[in-house]
Amino acid sequence: MPDSHVPRATYRVQLTPEFGFAAARRIVPYLHALGITDLYCSPILTARSGSQHGYDVTNPHEINPELGGRAEFEALAAALRERGMGLLLDIVPNHMAASVENPWWADVLESGIASPYAGYFDIEWDSALANGVLENRVLLPILGAPYGQTLENGELRLALADDRIVLRYFETALPLSLASYRLILRWHLHALDVALSGGPALSHQYSSLLEQLDRLSADQDTEPAARIHLRRSLLAELRRLLGVPVIREHLERALTAINGRPGQPRSFDLLDRIIGEQAYRLAFWELARERINYRRFFDVNDLVAIRVEEQAVFADTHRLILELASARLVTGLRIDHIDGLRDPLGYLVRLREALVEADADDCYLVVEKILAPGEDLPPDWPIAGTTGYDFLNQLGGLFVDRAGDPALDAIYRRWSGLSLDFPELAYQQKRRVLDELFAGSVNALSLWLDQIAESDRHGRDLPLASLRQALVELTASLPIYRTYIRDFNVAPADRRWIERALADAARARPDLSHALSFLRRLLLQELPVSPREKERTERLSFVLSWQQFTSPVMAKGYEDTALYIYNRLVAQNEVGGHPEAPGVTPAEFHDYVLARQERWPGSMNASSTHDTKRGEDVRARLVVLSQIAGEWESRLDRWAALNADKRTVIDDQPVPGGNTELLIYQTLLGAWPLEDAELPGFPGRVKDYLVKASREAKTHTGWTAPNLAYEAALAAFVDRLLDAAESRDFLADFRPFQARLAFWGALTSLSQLLIKLTAPGVPDSYQGNELWALNLVDPDNRRPVDYARREQMLASLTAEAPPDPAALLRDWRDGRVKLWLTWRLLALRAACPALFRDGDYLPIAVEGEHAQHLLAFLRRHDAAWALLVAPRLMAELAPPEEFPIGGVWGDTVLRLSENAPVAWDSFLTGERLVGDGTRAVPVARLLARAPFGVWLSGVVAAGVAGIR
Repeated sequence: MPDSHVPRATYRVQLTPEFGFAAARRIVPYLHALGITDLYCSPILTARSGSQHGYDVTNPHEINPELGGRAEFEALAAALRERGMGLLLDIVPNHMAASVENPWWADVLESGIASPYAGYFDIEWDSALANGVLENRVLLPILGAPYGQTLENGELRLALADDRIVLRYFETALPLSLASYRLILRWHLHALDVALSGGPALSHQYSSLLEQLDRLSADQDTEPAARIHLRRSLLAELRRLLGVPVIREHLERALTAINGRPGQPRSFDLLDRIIGEQAYRLAFWELARERINYRRFFDVNDLVAIRVEEQAVFADTHRLILELASARLVTGLRIDHIDGLRDPLGYLVRLREALVEADADDCYLVVEKILAPGEDLPPDWPIAGTTGYDFLNQLGGLFVDRAGDPALDAIYRRWSGLSLDFPELAYQQKRRVLDELFAGSVNALSLWLDQIAESDRHGRDLPLASLRQALVELTASLPIYRTYIRDFNVAPADRRWIERALADAARARPDLSHALSFLRRLLLQELPVSPREKERTERLSFVLSWQQFTSPVMAKGYEDTALYIYNRLVAQNEVGGHPEAPGVTPAEFHDYVLARQERWPGSMNASSTHDTKRGEDVRARLVVLSQIAGEWESRLDRWAALNADKRTVIDDQPVPGGNTELLIYQTLLGAWPLEDAELPGFPGRVKDYLVKASREAKTHTGWTAPNLAYEAALAAFVDRLLDAAESRDFLADFRPFQARLAFWGALTSLSQLLIKLTAPGVPDSYQGNELWALNLVDPDNRRPVDYARREQMLASLTAEAPPDPAALLRDWRDGRVKLWLTWRLLALRAACPALFRDGDYLPIAVEGEHAQHLLAFLRRHDAAWALLVAPRLMAELAPPEEFPIGGVWGDTVLRLSENAPVAWDSFLTGERLVGDGTRAVPVARLLARAPFGVWLSGVVAAGVAGIR
């Protein structure tokens, strides 16, 4: 990684029209006081109207006016710069909005392959899937019913909009080709001639416009730039003529006649002909999975992929971003969905080179990348690291008790009725989405594969069906999001993953051995070298396309389906998580951190993001279930009996079933509010979440075909479950148990926070999480944050000298203890930047009766030392509302190395500890006043004296 600006601590905010640049600027003083060094913003480029996330970009040359536009953005950047803070910006190189609000996309819809932007989008203009129907046309699967039915219902209509003629489908207004204008403007032309009699000048201008349209339609070889200029001038002329009442009235009559009359099918013939002339083909939405001929973001039809691997596309889409980086208005970039790019390394190298040319070579770069166990980032990527899903899952796993695994497995099998282990479930769901969501892509790749096989003597007799099945099996068996082959050399890591997937596919389908063998030789570049360069290039192109394809399959099959089905311990069902995995031991966590520090020291330490399935505080509660699995099972059985009469029977099945009921109880335990003021809105949040989770699981309902009766039954169950009168017995049993989990979860969250803020890497905070934030998946985690309250709390804490940790812990429910620990540790990082940025990470051996309940490590840089102590698995250490401090730890000791200091000062409580020279430090002394410890020695103690 090149030398770059590496943030000390980042804070992610979700910008929306309701929380734009001005609102972000107002919290800059608060974030600075908290210790944040870099604001981390969701995408800022102009997106679809009302966008709540910014990933549906419509204009990459403009800062979103709905967020405040360029002026407000620069004011935000200036406020950050005044305090020495940076700005990390989320950018979207993979896709844009497939919307007429996107002028590039609208131009493609209007002009088709003649558009100068036709090559910007990843469109298969000569798709073999549609038997020539889509040649030089884009499939738009936006209709709610088959085309003919939609047309004859009168739902497709020509209309005037902004002095242009558009094709309306409810709120969507699609552009028309200029060739279609010829047909429309010639409708009953003699009637217009009569109406214009006495106005020869107008008649001549109208005729001239028609002649130009005729020439433009006939001359398909006109240069794109010239066609754009001519089109603009013709539309300007039409706009002027429409200002003449008689012409406008005539055109409106024409449109009314052409639009047809429901009940008279032949009246739609001309409209059908006009629609058939467009550069797009309107289609029923269900056709998308088989026929869509543009690459999407996953399976989202209104997000179209762009060909950023082309230099012109890269330059056009990154112009403003590079300008902002050059002006130092942006100091870092987070690259969204790096695995969606055709050549991730090529893109990153080009981006880094462009930043150097923009005199912004110190720009901090991280990628959104989900790593599987045993997978590492490609070592040649010129970045600082990832956005931290790998850290998040390792950190969360540290608080899962391995001893509870057998009980959790048994509970899940009994409640869900599922006997599959998670890897098999994930494989099945990937197979499912290949069939249901990506059939068109599978068919296109299979036809391509068949063509390549024809040129190989060992492949030419393979049936197309066998090639297709082998491709599906291999893709479903790949245990990572994608490989990164980019030329005729295959890296050892890519070879290893492909070989593993091929072996799994061969075990599942031994009858496909011949086809899988051919695929192996193709993907690993082992086919005989062709004397024809085009043939060799075509093979590599197939490999690149397949690699792009495996990522959305993994995302939809694993992340957006399997993780919503497997409800064993949903704290582990996280982005990049592995819910079947045992807990992470301290030794495993140490090994992970050491490897990460060596390879990617600038990676982010995340604990919650805008994409996490549950917030960090929800997960911290739920991992406690692994520590009390026996009691958890007995509670579940009791609740199931108490709530049996609250279920609804649909199609002879009770709703919810056991698997979903297991999810509901975990959701209530994890997200139950700490404040009574939030209780009235809680049932609505839970019901909204369950609808989304159930649709993602695709077991009883789904996004494409919602089962409204099932969803209503789920909502009714939640309403009855949370009704104080109807569920008196359940709530009397549930609430005390939930309160215990909330206490242990709070302690777990504080331990996680301490590790996140002191381990190697860049600690990242998600908006509002400096207090307890019991968020579920988005949009729940995008709810407004009460920053006034947080500012007031922080001001109160910083005014105290110093706050009493014991008092903060006693009042843990108000969240001030989490805010205080965040502020203190960020202040420590600021006072000792080299220690936490460059310092060694030294695991500490723990011995004694409670050794398994502690993670301890040292940070060392020159003569500066920090000793960090974080408890884990706390439900077994102390009863609820009693903190694991002092004598609880018995004979547990830390075994420090010989060169470690003897004298230590507590950064959090002010105590001093001097060892006896044995290097065995009693944990009971380290954690005498607080359930976590931050101890300093050497020059650090003097350096932080001013922030106590």
